[in-house]
Amino acid sequence: MSITRDLHTRISDRDEANIKNNYGGCFRKLKELNPYFVTGFVDAIGEESFYILFARNKNSKFGWSIRIYFQLKVAIKDRELLVKIQEALGSKAENILSNKSSCMLKITSVSEIINTVIPHFDKYPLLSKTKEEFELFKLAAFIMHNKRHYTPEGFQEILSIKAAMNKGLTGLLSEYFANTRPIVAVGDLFLTKKEEEPSVNSLDPNWVAGFTEGKGFFKIDVQGSPDELPVKLNFEIFINEKDKNLLLLISKFFGCGTYKIDEKGSPQKIFTLTNFDDISNIVATFFIKYPLQGMKKLDLDLFIKVIELIKNKGDPITIEELEKTLGRKFTTKLDLDLSTYIPINKYTNADTQKVLIVKDNIGKSGVYCWVHNQSGTRYVGSSINLGKRFSNYYNLNHLMKNNMSIYKALLKYGHSNFSLEILEYCDINSVTEREQYFIDLLVPKYNILKIAGSPSGYKHTPETISKLRLLGTGRKHSEEAKAKVRAANIGRSVSKEVRLKISETKLKANFKHSE
Repeated sequence: MSITRDLHTRISDRDEANIKNNYGGCFRKLKELNPYFVTGFVDAIGEESFYILFARNKNSKFGWSIRIYFQLKVAIKDRELLVKIQEALGSKAENILSNKSSCMLKITSVSEIINTVIPHFDKYPLLSKTKEEFELFKLAAFIMHNKRHYTPEGFQEILSIKAAMNKGLTGLLSEYFANTRPIVAVGDLFLTKKEEEPSVNSLDPNWVAGFTEGKGFFKIDVQGSPDELPVKLNFEIFINEKDKNLLLLISKFFGCGTYKIDEKGSPQKIFTLTNFDDISNIVATFFIKYPLQGMKKLDLDLFIKVIELIKNKGDPITIEELEKTLGRKFTTKLDLDLSTYIPINKYTNADTQKVLIVKDNIGKSGVYCWVHNQSGTRYVGSSINLGKRFSNYYNLNHLMKNNMSIYKALLKYGHSNFSLEILEYCDINSVTEREQYFIDLLVPKYNILKIAGSPSGYKHTPETISKLRLLGTGRKHSEEAKAKVRAANIGRSVSKEVRLKISETKLKANFKHSE
């Protein structure tokens, strides 16, 4: 068996303290992002961050309006990182746009681009081919800042700049301006002097951390039987083929590692490091000194925990040791290969930590997961007030009068045999959708209903159906109830369509009885 895991599990405060002690206390978190970290991150994921848009507009002088913008898109879980980047650039908070799955920093104001984005990347230059996009983008920004795009010459210059960028002129734009040449052929408009290639000395450590945040991966390769698991650690950084010069620089920076071609056939090279001593002594130590700032830090935290496990226990390790390190119970071999998730918090003993569980989550909306510690069986739920919901789980009367599987399990095994995970805090309007996401991801056995927030898919037993039928047999409304119904219908008008349906129903009933 060979199983590769990407790591996405949060470590506890106690485990983080242990990591600090093992590495001489150099573990630290940055309140503000180092500017080189921002540049490294944009080098990694910002291939389309610098954008020029032409849109048909009959009210514009030339029939087309021009807009430029800087954008950076991340998954919703990395919103906090994006806020730090926005603050590091000196941009406005309202430039961050979010939906249920992702968020984007989008700066569209020309003056703001001139005053924040361009000065940053001039002072802390990009090292990938994205730098070429930035230089073209910058040229267009200054043309627009000086209002020259309202002149025929300025409009054509920006067309030539866009033609020189990665996507060039596409769609209607390429049809209307088929004779437009990229700016490299326009002469003095573009600085054709080639800058020096970046050297290993130009790699700021914070740039390396930022680039890793965007394109780095910390993996565990588990081989052998599930009883004894020889574990192979793997640190990888994916680099686009056009930026392959960065491969050599990163290899020289760490003083170890090699590279390989992506087996999936994508145009990427992969810097890879598998030697345990190098990973333990160089990579782990480096990232503790220059920490990751997004959710990938959780991968790194777990990666370091496994490093410590191997150093202390040796290799191979047992399944129990791996389970303890990863913080979850594996009930089958396939569990090792499950897509991972990121709990915001984890309470390992739901009995002794009940006061903290309720207190921490009062007034917060989100998704949670009960886990039976011995079997690993799960229940996923959500609430717009988690603290109030959790207090019900500690109310004996509430547990006994409900027939849910998780209630029965808590009564049978006791809270001390369960862990409680906060999978995600989210907006009140999206709790049901996020609950459904985690139900689909984790397939929790305690969830009888597989549709979040709905009884869909639930079937009553024949015995229950019989009882419900008997309850309705001979049932009569009281005079008081009849009076309330009568009062509610006073002045109520019924549409012709509804009357027709009522008539048809009565006719069918009469016809049925006449047979």
